[in-house]
Amino acid sequence: MNNWENKYNLKILFPLIFECDFPQSILFKEYRDDIIINYAQNIGSQLQNKGSNNVLYENEEIFSILEKQYLDIINYYFEVPPLKKNLELWTYIQTRSNSINKFHNHHLKSDISTTCYLGIPKEGGELRFYIEGKTLSIKPKLNKLYIFPSWLYHQPTPHKDNIVRICINVDFLFGTRPKVKIPIEKFGEYENYIRRGIHNNEFLW
Repeated sequence: MNNWENKYNLKILFPLIFECDFPQSILFKEYRDDIIINYAQNIGSQLQNKGSNNVLYENEEIFSILEKQYLDIINYYFEVPPLKKNLELWTYIQTRSNSINKFHNHHLKSDISTTCYLGIPKEGGELRFYIEGKTLSIKPKLNKLYIFPSWLYHQPTPHKDNIVRICINVDFLFGTRPKVKIPIEKFGEYENYIRRGIHNNEFLW
């Protein structure tokens, strides 16, 4: 598959963690203040009623633009059936003095998880994953989408500057394990890891 094209400039940070271009995320900057206000107004009830630190952001104008690109990215890199649940934008906001930093996963409600960041702290604020008894931390970048299987444990880490870190989280529920469409040879040093995850000649997340 030497003719395989990497449409969204995907980088393999680990076989279970992908980073790709997400230029449309710049739209979130236009709604930054509205996202913060919505989060402040609703986080209390979310914590009290659902024990969740993520708040739903309902904005048809922005979502009508972004939904197509979210789906195109996922369908480009994965073989999946139609969605079993409509997509939703969830937000998590973290400051130097206010953050929730526990490992968690989303396996009960989705199969693929994604996040993109507005506001990148200079010190701290990484996205940390727990993989096979070890931790792997990445420093997110602007205009990038991070994709990982929903069963993978992860956590936001604290930061020390005054940046308001906004995470936009979108989960995809298909009801089946996604098949990765990226050719095995593109995984380079991780090829042996990939082969351990192959079932019936398919690399399943």
